[in-house]
Amino acid sequence: MRFFQQTSILMVMIGCFFIGTFFILLSNIVTWPKLESIVAHIGTAFYVVTILGCTVEYLIKKQLMKDVFEAAFGYVLPKILQPELQWICNQTIICTDSDWVIDLKFLDDDKDTILLHAKNNQIRENFGINPIKHSPFISIDDWFSPKRESNIIQLDYTHNTKKWPPNDILPPKELKNSCTWHIQSEETTLKKGEKIYLNYEFEEIKRSNDVFIAHVAYITKRTKITIKKPDDIGVDIGFAQRESAKRVGPDVYIIEATQLPYQFIQVRWWEKNKVPNFVSSSLPESINSR
Repeated sequence: MRFFQQTSILMVMIGCFFIGTFFILLSNIVTWPKLESIVAHIGTAFYVVTILGCTVEYLIKKQLMKDVFEAAFGYVLPKILQPELQWICNQTIICTDSDWVIDLKFLDDDKDTILLHAKNNQIRENFGINPIKHSPFISIDDWFSPKRESNIIQLDYTHNTKKWPPNDILPPKELKNSCTWHIQSEETTLKKGEKIYLNYEFEEIKRSNDVFIAHVAYITKRTKITIKKPDDIGVDIGFAQRESAKRVGPDVYIIEATQLPYQFIQVRWWEKNKVPNFVSSSLPESINSR
């Protein structure tokens, strides 16, 4: 259908060009000056229509090429999904590798409090055409524990020869809102195909029966999670993704599927000896043995 539409537009433009040429030639034959001027202007008008038509057609095609999904599926998908596809296509920074190590341990032999110590190493790449300014950051929650507040230990990156923070001195954390600690790094510019290597490290105070959720900031292709924990703690890993994580080793999980921004990973843990009997008996054996 679109082929016939494009062919029709092309034929109309060719027709306008020849009609314009006909009137311009006719104006050279007409001897009455007023009629000659009218005929010449008609010919010029058809030339203008041809030029504008070809220009608009080209610009429309160029605009469609900027958004492959919109060009391919714009007439097929419901309108409610089209903005989401466009938003995905406009993402230029992709995290090609995200490696987590999460260490759970009781705080000072307190069986009701867990110290969560997390490290996350990432590789991000600019897959776009144009350079893009990038300013990595970290935000963590504070749970108002009287024993210790949450702490940002490390945020650094390497981009080509540039390293941040200078002299490995991290700026002080700031209270972004009433319960979130935040550090923003210095801005750097990623050119097409350039990579940036990031390291995060932080601690949060949690309960012995609790959950940790980390939201994905950029499209992430591969995520690996390694869990370290006492034997009397059970754990389960969840990804906000249609594909499940693969357990590739003792407390090591990998998801190869792509995660989108605002999706998340979830680590759920509990004390095995505090699981009620009616719940424990209904759990798969592999769950409570982790």
